[in-house]
Amino acid sequence: MKIILSLVFVFLLSTACFSQTEAKTDSDTSSTVVETAAIWNTLCPIMQEDVDPSVQTVLYKGKVIGFCCEMCVKKFKSDPEKYYIKLSIDGKTLKSKEKED
Repeated sequence: MKIILSLVFVFLLSTACFSQTEAKTDSDTSSTVVETAAIWNTLCPIMQEDVDPSVQTVLYKGKVIGFCCEMCVKKFKSDPEKYYIKLSIDGKTLKSKEKED
């Protein structure tokens, strides 16, 4: 009986460990670094290059933001809203700049 209970405990513990997505909150901003999730945008909000899926991502306003390089992650985290607003509603393009008169 003890063996069965021990096996059930180990199974439940291992299932709980593997089912969680790892996320680390950055104490300096309201953004969260996400280890595994679908990237929302296709262009880097900093350099306007294609997103590299091997680069660290950041969870911001409920969206997983991807970047072209690690330097862009650092820059985004310094002022996320400044760069986030450059992305279109679907994250696939950049917002076009309004012409100033």
